Amino acid sequence: MNKELKFEIYSTTAISLLLSIPYYLFSEQTLEKYTYDIMILIIFISLSVGLFIKSKSTKHTILLKLFSIFIFFHFVFFPFVYVYLLNTNPNNIKIEKDVLDSEIISSYDNIDEIYGRTLLEKEKLINNILHNEKDFIKVKVNSLKLNQMLILKENIAVLNYSFETKGKHPRFFETFFFYNKKGEYITDLKIRDENILNIENLLKNELINVRKLQSLKKKEIEQVKTHKFWSYKNILPYSINIFYTSNFVPKSKISNIVYFIHNTFIFVIILSLIIGFLQNFFTNKIN
Repeated sequence: MNKELKFEIYSTTAISLLLSIPYYLFSEQTLEKYTYDIMILIIFISLSVGLFIKSKSTKHTILLKLFSIFIFFHFVFFPFVYVYLLNTNPNNIKIEKDVLDSEIISSYDNIDEIYGRTLLEKEKLINNILHNEKDFIKVKVNSLKLNQMLILKENIAVLNYSFETKGKHPRFFETFFFYNKKGEYITDLKIRDENILNIENLLKNELINVRKLQSLKKKEIEQVKTHKFWSYKNILPYSINIFYTSNFVPKSKISNIVYFIHNTFIFVIILSLIIGFLQNFFTNKIN
């Protein structure tokens, strides 16, 4: 691999990641929720930047630059503008009811996938143990053995390992698995801090974490209820198909202006690409 090609690959990747940073700041949400958004962004930005860099070393300079500009603005810039417009005021753009209902259901599923369906059950269990299991919560964590079963008044706790794939460094954690007296799984508590002295400290720390997650979950549910849940990933399929569709209709003044600019931009770029291609074709044919 020559130095020029290496430079193109490294520079394209670096610029793509750099341009993706504002999206992290703009969203202010968990990385897990926006993993696919970031991946799609990097693909389009890499393609755009790569074509722009490649245009400097080919005879089709203008065509490649035009195509690079088209990809960036049509697949990256304008979708972000529509996300902003919708999340600022959902009435800016009318989304067809079937499409909106489908996206709402998908958003609720994503919330459950990220935050889990058992936060309330976990909070209830922790409060119950803290109030009613005084002997259990005083037990030192390092005094317990792997697979040790502890019989509580209403539940059964078993210490074992669990593997977590989330985060930067997937790893094993010592984990308390809680079951009811019928042996049915309820929830689990991972021991993330090795300095935890006893089960009471573990439960109180987990309770703080659960309440934070509950607050974030309620916030996101409220965003879905008010139709301010849009992200790059779920607006992209509708924003790239803006011709002859009723799925995506501008309603406010600002959205109509943006929509007009977007349509004009696409028309001018496509026309320029066609003219440039025909010019190159006839020039090569004459030569």
